[in-house]
Amino acid sequence: MQPEIRKIAEYHEFETNERCFVTEVANDTGDEQVSIARARVKRNTTTAWHRLDGITERYIITSGKGRVEIGDLEPVDVCEGDVVRILVYVNV
Repeated sequence: MQPEIRKIAEYHEFETNERCFVTEVANDTGDEQVSIARARVKRNTTTAWHRLDGITERYIITSGKGRVEIGDLEPVDVCEGDVVRILVYVNV
């Protein structure tokens, strides 16, 4: 990894099949150990379930509130400042 400054103007937001909007901030060969993205969900929208092989996801709620469901855990209400961690799944 090389030191660098990433400017937000370099990125664009795209809509996913899961019904959210994602801006990939750092997901490249410059730092392969980490992927950083900003996800936005429209008010009153339920996103689709998804699973990423070999990836541990971390979400920091920066504004708003919602409900998170992870696997067999009970749904949890989240709001600004909360952190959600979804552990790595390895497809065997």
